[in-house]
Amino acid sequence: SRDPTERALAEAIIDEMEEEGRRTLELMPGARELIQWLRAHKIPMAIVTRNTQKTTSVLTDKLLSESLGGSHFDPVIARDHGFPPKPDPTAMSAIASAWGMDLPSPSLLMVGDSYSNDVVFGMNAGVRTALLNCNR
Repeated sequence: SRDPTERALAEAIIDEMEEEGRRTLELMPGARELIQWLRAHKIPMAIVTRNTQKTTSVLTDKLLSESLGGSHFDPVIARDHGFPPKPDPTAMSAIASAWGMDLPSPSLLMVGDSYSNDVVFGMNAGVRTALLNCNR
């Protein structure tokens, strides 16, 4: 177990980094159009992120609601929701359950920008995966 003072310092550093991320957060090119297309075709969407709910809310409430009339992601699973972090597949199991599906499933697609977190997360859950090239 970690020293509480050390843990509090680490959490403060992470919070500061996330605050900077919230100030500079932008959607990737094409994201609005993709979300509009998925909504028009009634394809459900969820979010699983290593960010906090506060940061995720900036994305869903500010950026997406302003431009698309709502976030349209359900469920949204953030770091502080108590799920093990990606690539553990527990969060994907919760999404599948919320949507009345079982895993593995060829009907689900995990889209992400990190091979080690997102693609492996999808593979561990038994769903199809797509890696976005974000020039990282």
